Amino acid sequence: MLKFDLTAAHGQGSTYMQQPPLAVKFLLRDIFINLSVNGEEMTFDSRKEKASIPLMQLRRILDKPIRLIIDSRGCLVDETNDIKRLGQEFPALQALSLNGMLEDLLRHLFALIGKDLEEGMTYEQACKNVDDEINLFPERLTYEVKEITEKEVKALIRGQIDQKDLTLRAPLQMNQQNEKPILMTVTGALHGKISWDRKNALLYTLNTEWNYNAQLQSGEIHWPLHATVFHQITSSQL
Repeated sequence: MLKFDLTAAHGQGSTYMQQPPLAVKFLLRDIFINLSVNGEEMTFDSRKEKASIPLMQLRRILDKPIRLIIDSRGCLVDETNDIKRLGQEFPALQALSLNGMLEDLLRHLFALIGKDLEEGMTYEQACKNVDDEINLFPERLTYEVKEITEKEVKALIRGQIDQKDLTLRAPLQMNQQNEKPILMTVTGALHGKISWDRKNALLYTLNTEWNYNAQLQSGEIHWPLHATVFHQITSSQL
């Protein structure tokens, strides 16, 4: 579960019916992750002292405002250099790709912008992925509109992650003299539900399940990995 506040920058008037380009203020509130890897369940909470090492780094940006620009394509632009500044202030965040995380969170906001929406219709969104070493986001998402009311639009969301061959940054230490990189071949898929507030483009709720299947190799050692990640994302406004 991830909760964040998203507010239009001062001077842009009401956030109702806002469309990009748009200057916004992002404020991360909470992160709770439920992860299943090869049948083992793990949970991480960014507010607890015993959070995992990656989440301990993300805790550093809780409640810290980040100013962002969403351009006319709905893509993230760091014109204010807030993301770069945080990366310099907390170098460990660079390995987590803060820019990529924000891109993934905000790409859904205007996925159906400019579309003539009808119940039962399916719409596609090409994903401009951040150029990371490890990017496990689909190149294309589909949104099947299930219900349109006066207050909200509800849709099913799906995406397919084609095979990717990656080299992990962290080496597997066989011994102190012999460090071997981890090679990973991975495929995956996601599915879930999303709803948008029709009067306020910055409010949405997303629930998805991500499934990854991977083969890892280090030297002559091979092992499989299956991971399931559940995302629950809610944006709000102060």
